[in-house]
Amino acid sequence: MAGRPPGRTEKGAQMEAHLYRTALASFAEQGFEQTSMRQLAKAAGVSPGLLYRYFPSKHALVLRLYTELSQSLAAQDLAPGTWSERAEQATALSLETLRPHRQTLRALLGVLLGVGEDSLFGTNTTTARQAVLSVFHRAIDQASTEVRAPQETALLAYFLHMAVLLFWLLDKSPEQEASTTLRGLIPWRGLALAIKLPGSGVLVKGLAGCLQRGLLGEPDEQSTELLSQQ
Repeated sequence: MAGRPPGRTEKGAQMEAHLYRTALASFAEQGFEQTSMRQLAKAAGVSPGLLYRYFPSKHALVLRLYTELSQSLAAQDLAPGTWSERAEQATALSLETLRPHRQTLRALLGVLLGVGEDSLFGTNTTTARQAVLSVFHRAIDQASTEVRAPQETALLAYFLHMAVLLFWLLDKSPEQEASTTLRGLIPWRGLALAIKLPGSGVLVKGLAGCLQRGLLGEPDEQSTELLSQQ
């Protein structure tokens, strides 16, 4: 990470972990915008200069959290099953991975859902985003059932899972009961059946292309042409 002192000592790793934990707790308690680097240094009992040596900005702390959570999810295995079952399972695993950090993530929504480079769909989060997306690619590619347009289907499943996560973060019901209900209402099996219909591959590619261009800013001329022909 940029700003980290050269070398890697046990004492340095302990200090870095201490600063990181302090920052996440402060964000959860006070909010991201309301917390300054000077306040973080004071809460951690260090000088601002030392904090800047490890983390050059508050956004560096956000990126580290997003990266760690993404890698943690990507390291988990999915049980055998159809692609719809595995996509549903991947969504559940994602929620469980994020659950311990829900309060902090709520405080970071302004950053994660913004239009800056550190947002969920920004350039600085590409590696972390790809780690999460890889889970849904595995859910499709290693499923017991074949899928038309597997790459595009994985992308659609990823964005559907992101919508569930956003609802979960904003959920005001006790213990986020509404989010549990919502997850049960998602027609994963119905989607699996719909994708088998004639012409569905064209539609899937078109929808995935729209999301790819609109949210990720990645060109996809082929899907644009396919959608215009639908």
